[in-house]
Amino acid sequence: MRTVCSYILALAMGIFSFPLLFHTPLFESYVILFYRGIAIAVVCAILQFLIANAIRSFCLSLFKLDIKDVVCICALAFSFNITFLIVFPVTFERSVSTFLLSQLEASSLQGLTLEQMENVFKADYVSRKSAVRRRMKEQIITGNVTQAGDRYFLSARGKSFMQGKVLIERIYGINPEP
Repeated sequence: MRTVCSYILALAMGIFSFPLLFHTPLFESYVILFYRGIAIAVVCAILQFLIANAIRSFCLSLFKLDIKDVVCICALAFSFNITFLIVFPVTFERSVSTFLLSQLEASSLQGLTLEQMENVFKADYVSRKSAVRRRMKEQIITGNVTQAGDRYFLSARGKSFMQGKVLIERIYGINPEP
């Protein structure tokens, strides 16, 4: 029973510390949420390993954990944190659907027509939130796009990415051509 409780406690430490680290200046310079999240997850796993191993070493009578248990717990928490990062914050941050749903929520009694939603999307999401500018900055950082003057071009890496995207779309039947 102590081993199960030790696993739960150590796992919870790794999972709950992950979102807390987003509220620190740690990797603040990373403008892409996904990259910042990966970096924070790695730091979180390292800290979790060090703390859990120290607790294991100094409190052997209280916590029944071997070093393999500590590694397993850290790997499990890291995997959970990365999965959570991709499924929720990154998706929400990049999602047009989430933006539209929030606009519908704000106008709950009146509702919005398609034309109103398109206008709000253009004015707020695209213009005010600089969606295109932010995405191009991200794509330059990731190496998918290059910039020459005021023009943007797909890089060799971007072309490879797009080929992979098309392949995955074909394999999974996503966005079939009409």
